[in-house]
Amino acid sequence: MVDALPEHTADESLQVQRSRWARWAWVPALAVLAGIGIWYAVSPAPLPSAGGTVTATTPAGTPVYIGVLARAAGENRSIRVRDVTVVTEGGDADVTALICRGSTFAVTAAPEAFCTDLSEAVGDTLHLGAADSLILSVQADEPATLIIEAVELSYRHGLQWDTQRVGPTIEVSVLER
Repeated sequence: MVDALPEHTADESLQVQRSRWARWAWVPALAVLAGIGIWYAVSPAPLPSAGGTVTATTPAGTPVYIGVLARAAGENRSIRVRDVTVVTEGGDADVTALICRGSTFAVTAAPEAFCTDLSEAVGDTLHLGAADSLILSVQADEPATLIIEAVELSYRHGLQWDTQRVGPTIEVSVLER
């Protein structure tokens, strides 16, 4: 006959317990992954940007169109334009950012001669791999010398987004009509 095993009560001090730190070990790993994800999202490659100064002359009340951002060698991105901020000094002017499809130029009074299509830049997609370019339409009703020092382009490229300064310094002489 087999004797029944005596009943034992477990001593609390002999039990295997999970350590507290093991339960929270995933938190630093998650923080590192989140940091890498945020860095990736806000760190796209710089956009191509020409330095220097572009000058243009136009009569008061007549717009002039100036190229700001065009395809550079090896550039093959499409970016979604979220906002374009232009800082103008020297007078009041209407400045509009446009996308010129199919061409690029420095300065013109007739973009239709170069562009297959013109559209508002904000909310549209700029295909740098194609022959698209970002241009500014500048129009002032009074004679002035306008200086555009900074064009800031806020955009999204896939999962990445950024705001970068693009384009040259622009000087526009608005003459009396």
